[in-house]
Amino acid sequence: MNRACVSRFYTDGPAHLMLSLLTEDRQTIFASRELGAGDGGCLDINAPLLPNSKADLLVTVRYPEAQCVWERRVPLRISSGRVVVLSTERARYKPGELVRMRVLALRQDLAPSHGVRALYLTMKYSLVPA
Repeated sequence: MNRACVSRFYTDGPAHLMLSLLTEDRQTIFASRELGAGDGGCLDINAPLLPNSKADLLVTVRYPEAQCVWERRVPLRISSGRVVVLSTERARYKPGELVRMRVLALRQDLAPSHGVRALYLTMKYSLVPA
């Protein structure tokens, strides 16, 4: 069993957190829980150990009182060592805009990798002629 933790930016009211891990071999693993008003919380998910494979982690947070849903699909590459997750603030950027990325290293079981902190990068997006 593995533990996944989230921190919410919109902390007013309760929320429902759901994680769906979609693997290359068509396995789907679900985990969900209710979150009270406040920051966030953790839940357990049984991530399969599939070395050198790809997976998608779908994170869904539903806010019933505000009648809105936040959803993010995070592509993962699971290797025999660490999983590196790259995420950006937005899905699309225009040339010249600043791109802020978060790089996070996880162990194969999706738990935080010990001794490695999250790395935040800021770079300018530009089109390079081919």
